[in-house]
Amino acid sequence: MSLTGKIAIVTGASRGIGRAIAATLAAEGADVAFSYHRDDQAAAETQAAIEAHGRRAWAFKGDLKLSEAADALVAGTVERFGHIDILVNNTGTTQTKLFLETSDDDFDFIIDTNLRSAFMVSRRAALVMRRKKWGRIIHIGSIGGQRLVGGITAHYAASKAGMAGMTMAMAKELARYNILVNTLAPGLIKTDLADAFMTEKMMADFNEFHPLHRMGTSQEVADFVAFMASDKASYLTGETIVMAGGLS
Repeated sequence: MSLTGKIAIVTGASRGIGRAIAATLAAEGADVAFSYHRDDQAAAETQAAIEAHGRRAWAFKGDLKLSEAADALVAGTVERFGHIDILVNNTGTTQTKLFLETSDDDFDFIIDTNLRSAFMVSRRAALVMRRKKWGRIIHIGSIGGQRLVGGITAHYAASKAGMAGMTMAMAKELARYNILVNTLAPGLIKTDLADAFMTEKMMADFNEFHPLHRMGTSQEVADFVAFMASDKASYLTGETIVMAGGLS
């Protein structure tokens, strides 16, 4: 499943799933540019994890909700590495506000962070990928955009369901350039984000209910992303794959 010679961008990679994806793509041979928003120390740790595999790394600090940041990420990657083969749109966040408590600003924040940023970076990266007639665009969605599961808020579900629809349309349009577009929709993954909104009792209840009696891991997600980015997934496009350990 070698990615030797490939250039990847992973957004939102300063920790958790994003860091695991960046490091795993590097372990498979790719050089990796990645974005982060605030935490310089965490970004330095991700860069070290990439370079530990002998690959080149570039950390881009910016808010991908802004068009100019998306432009700078893609242009900076091409300037440093020459081209782009793989884009993983991992940037995302959530809120615990109920539908009736969600403000207009709350809605815009989640949609812009989770969906708009993926659209903007994908559009810019695809223009680069089509020059070589090869590319992989992988969105990190959520089971919450596909299934009714506890704790998923309306605006978060909308952002992730929108990602699935965007995937189908992008895949159809970009197939002529051999650019494959898919979404991986994990269930609950053990990350800092999950720890922030789940109490110990909630985690215990989840583990009791879940068919495998545990959360997924960032590495499990990263390993599947590496497969989706490789030539072994050459007939996979336009799909949203739920990876939730049987939860659905």
